[in-house]
Parts: sequence; structure tokens; C-alpha cells
Amino acid sequence: MNTSRQERPQVLYAFGLSLVFVLIDWMVFTLLVEPLYRWLPIEPAWLCNAVHLLLLSLVGTLLGCLAFGAVGSRLRLVPWGYSFFPVYVVICILFVWLELEGEIRMLALQLVCLYTLSPTIVGMAVSWAVYFWLRRRKSANR
Repeated sequence: MNTSRQERPQVLYAFGLSLVFVLIDWMVFTLLVEPLYRWLPIEPAWLCNAVHLLLLSLVGTLLGCLAFGAVGSRLRLVPWGYSFFPVYVVICILFVWLELEGEIRMLALQLVCLYTLSPTIVGMAVSWAVYFWLRRRKSANR
């Protein structure tokens, strides 16, 4: 019972951290999408989108993973923060589905999926991998 009470604030901290991660990803995408397109033009367009989104998501995630240094012994907060991303994707999809109609709905769904799935997958994969690596390294040093 006592551990449950200790977990609640950590989930709230992780939620707050997830909002910081969303802002980091938004800033990375906003600032780097145009320069990356000019610096690294790729054909066909689908491959260009895939590579650019992967690179932008990786940059955002690596910046977000700097939070591992700030959370101290509560390393779980970072991957838990990224674990909120699928919830945000579902909320965005539901909002678009319920509020828009016709061709605008389909275009908005494509944009939501285009710009949210990559940060979600990369963020969760990298943050959990770094978490397990840090935890193993920490236990090996004891």
C-alpha cells in the first residue's frame, strides 16, 4: 500500500515531464524541418518524410533524454514521460475524427499520424533502452 502512494506523485511528475518532451519535440520540428529539408533532400517524397521524421524525432528524444541527469534516482520518470505520448496520439486522432468532416478530416488524420507517430515510437524506444542501460550500469557499480 505504501508503494502505491509513492507511485502516484511519480506518475504526475512523469505527466509533467511528458509535456516538456512534447514542447521539446515541437521546438525541434519547428526549428529544424526546413533546414533539414534544404540540407538533405531525398527522393521519393515518402522516403524523405521517413528519414527526416526519424532524424528529427531522434534529436528531440536525445534532448529529452538529458532529463535522465535531472531526475536523480527516479530514472523511471523519463520513459514514463514518453509513455504518455500514445495517449496524446489517440487524443489528437479522436479530436480530428470527432470535430472535422470529409477531406479535411482525412488530411488532418494524415498530418496527425505523420507528426506524432515517429516521436512516439522513437521516444519510447530510446528512453526505455537508455533507462534499462542506466539501471544495469547502476546495479553493476554496486
